[in-house]
Amino acid sequence: MSGDEEVANKQVILANYVFSGLPKESDMQVITSSIKLKVPEETPGILVKNLWLSCDPAMRPRMLKLEGSYAESFKPGLPLNGYGVARVLDSGHPDFKKGDLVWGITGWEEYSLITSTKGLFKIQRTDVPLSYYTGILGMPGMTAYGGFYELCSPKKGEYVFVSAASGAVGQLVGQFAKLLGCYVVGSAGSQEKVELLKSKFGFDEAFNYKEEPDLVAALKRLLTAKKFSESTEISPEKFYFNSDAYNLHEIIMRIIKLQLREINWQIMAMGGDGIEEVANKQVILKNYVISGLPKKSDMDVITSTIKLKVPEETPGIVVKNLYLSCDPALRGRMLKREGSYIESYTPGLPLTGYGVARVLDSGHPDYKKGDLIWAITGWEEYSLITETKGVFKIQHRDVPLSYYTGILGMPGMTAYGGFYELCSPKTGEYVFVSAASGAVGQLVGQFAKLLGCYVVGSAGSQEKVDLLKKKFGFDDAFNYKEEPDLVATLKRLLPASANLSVSKGVPAKLQIIPSIRGCGVKKYKLDMGEGQISSQSNGGT
Repeated sequence: MSGDEEVANKQVILANYVFSGLPKESDMQVITSSIKLKVPEETPGILVKNLWLSCDPAMRPRMLKLEGSYAESFKPGLPLNGYGVARVLDSGHPDFKKGDLVWGITGWEEYSLITSTKGLFKIQRTDVPLSYYTGILGMPGMTAYGGFYELCSPKKGEYVFVSAASGAVGQLVGQFAKLLGCYVVGSAGSQEKVELLKSKFGFDEAFNYKEEPDLVAALKRLLTAKKFSESTEISPEKFYFNSDAYNLHEIIMRIIKLQLREINWQIMAMGGDGIEEVANKQVILKNYVISGLPKKSDMDVITSTIKLKVPEETPGIVVKNLYLSCDPALRGRMLKREGSYIESYTPGLPLTGYGVARVLDSGHPDYKKGDLIWAITGWEEYSLITETKGVFKIQHRDVPLSYYTGILGMPGMTAYGGFYELCSPKTGEYVFVSAASGAVGQLVGQFAKLLGCYVVGSAGSQEKVDLLKKKFGFDDAFNYKEEPDLVATLKRLLPASANLSVSKGVPAKLQIIPSIRGCGVKKYKLDMGEGQISSQSNGGT
């Protein structure tokens, strides 16, 4: 059939706006119009044959006459539209060609002319049923994945509550939570759906909220203090909500507050214009740590709020923190000191350190929403970073993002620069690394082995010594806390004829070595009566 010929095109149109209640069959109408299977000239759109259409709850408010909404209302007399899967029959767009399979917003009709392709996704994988692109591989899957992993970001063993749990998004949230090892409770509107949640979707518990005369009692029965204490050893507990069923959210929050000392929670919004202000869990410094190692009581976990929008005329970024690094250098910032190259922490404010984050909003031309970065960020769920000088955009995402808190981040740069640029040893030379099992030390040792050096490390426990030799490939290692004579130990492990590169400090009496090139910590933890107090004042450089 020629593309210029018209074909019949069955459509589902909106007959009238639906101002209250559920849509009725009479609110819609099936008609047959006609369409040319050819994209009009100079139109950068595509003509598609619709294969699968998805009926989503988000279509209901679009049947109202709304103004100022993020999604336009349907128009009486025109076809409904929603997510679907289609095959391209003709294209005026360079990114699509005849025969391509796509998913995105399309009309509730047999054939559609799509003139705006901005939200259209080309299907690359056809080894799964195409209907999956209206579910787990389409909008419901993206919503569930993003809300669960990116916004809520729970941990194994935590409790997850899902309302509307048998819906397209809810059932996926529940299964993602089970895959993560969470305890999952869901609510639905019929016993049939409840059975489906438990028998097919793997929920640990579920209930029909319509048949519960006392929702408070039902929730107390399913979410007991005993279960809370057994779910994880970490307190306080954390709860996550997909909230859109009656007043379940308010009831649940009231119950939990009665049962637990402190609650930290996130709401996963399923509609509207998005959450402007969200809960933001933070780790703050309570008091300066004058001596010794930091104690749990020196810090506190609090929940504040944050707007996920950069203030106007601020050249910063708002980020969702994904990984945070706990570095030894943070200890020095817990002291009150002046004149340091880096500022002390301020009691009552969040700790900061290196981390990996995703940009949620940007007022800076170098960063956009969705970018992944590593930088100094807050010990909190969300951060507003106003100083972007030390922010690095992540270009390579084909490695675990946690690597940017290690070998691809500050520890890796420190190890690489100190070893290759400052020490610059040669193949066959001896390298000594103290604090060798730390984030920097272990990398220095492995760089040295790659270069063909003989590597000796020191650490503070036998477990760490075994790790150095068995996993990190050190030629030798020792526990400095168990060596009564460090000079004798070093003479035993480092021949007198060796040329030595030193990383992370070394004991003072190294007259046994003719040549030393040093880099790293010189003195550390002087007030603690333990640890290796080191000096590089002896030996050559």
